[in-house]
Amino acid sequence: MPTFESRNRHRRITAALGALGALALVVACAPEPDPEPTGFATEEEALEAARETYEGYVEATNQLDFSAPATAEPVYEWLTGQALADERKVFTEAHADKLSRAGASSVTLVELATEDIAGSEFAVNACVDVSNVQVFDESGEVLSFEDRPDVQPVLVAVVISESSSSGLLISSMEGREGNPTCDVQ
Repeated sequence: MPTFESRNRHRRITAALGALGALALVVACAPEPDPEPTGFATEEEALEAARETYEGYVEATNQLDFSAPATAEPVYEWLTGQALADERKVFTEAHADKLSRAGASSVTLVELATEDIAGSEFAVNACVDVSNVQVFDESGEVLSFEDRPDVQPVLVAVVISESSSSGLLISSMEGREGNPTCDVQ
């Protein structure tokens, strides 16, 4: 039977994969007094870019193979700052622990969480369905917990980036509570 410490560690690893859970520590950024424009003419454009960014990240995590470090590079391309540092740490731990995964996640909701898109950073609420994803230890034992919600609520902070095809990179992700809920339909 897993110890509290091992269950906690495995929950942290699972959650930090974003699409496999809903972690990655948040970096709280104070708003700048005179924010730089985002380059988005409308909230709809900003939301579409954020959706493309988060869905690109989730799709990249679906291709992740902990035994093959090169498969992490497409995931890292969607991240910056603390989100990138957190994801690198989680992948390194999962690789060292010889974890494996099966199944794919899917994004079920992305909506603006902040009203002001005029700055260089804004946030979206997202829901990611992880019901088909399982994480296994080296011996093949399932590490995904039965009490894990099938659909994870996530707060995703994005920043303007010219290096991203969507114009945004994910700077932080954290589990969230409240509306919008991510109930399974």
